[in-house]
Amino acid sequence: ITYDDSTLRQLVASLDPKRRLRAIRAGIRKEGKRVQKIAISSLKSSGLRANSSIEDGIRVLTFKRRAGFRVTAKARSANRKGKGEAGMYVNRQGLKKPVLHFANSGTVARKTRGSIGAFRALVTGRKRRKSKRAAHSTGRMRAYGFMGDAIRATETTSVANIEILVTEELNKTAKKYGAITR
Repeated sequence: ITYDDSTLRQLVASLDPKRRLRAIRAGIRKEGKRVQKIAISSLKSSGLRANSSIEDGIRVLTFKRRAGFRVTAKARSANRKGKGEAGMYVNRQGLKKPVLHFANSGTVARKTRGSIGAFRALVTGRKRRKSKRAAHSTGRMRAYGFMGDAIRATETTSVANIEILVTEELNKTAKKYGAITR
């Protein structure tokens, strides 16, 4: 296979560096959005009851220092002002939990510690806990694995799509700023 990229090189050279970088990142972001849609559709069909606020937890991150993107199901916490939170589930107690992250990979069964009595604390030398609640199982969450389809999509078609989309974005930017006239 021979690939002639001389026109692409001329196009890239004709743009100033800032616009060139924006165009390249825009093409990469478009492919990231496509993979994100695949992950969201897989989430909807996984059996997990997911509303639109939970779907916001599947995010696309375009890298700043290198070419590429990442689609992640990890929730984003709020900043100091309380803004920018994505993908958090509010439970009955009003606490925010990153359920999407747990649902994708699953959790192991766990138990709470419970309280220990005064006699046992005296015998073992351990501190007596104030809790009066008995130890109990908190259960486990099964793995839904909804990000698997998105991962398979990136392995097969993403590289070719990024090449096409970056070229399109570079052409669009060049036409917009008068680097080429067609």
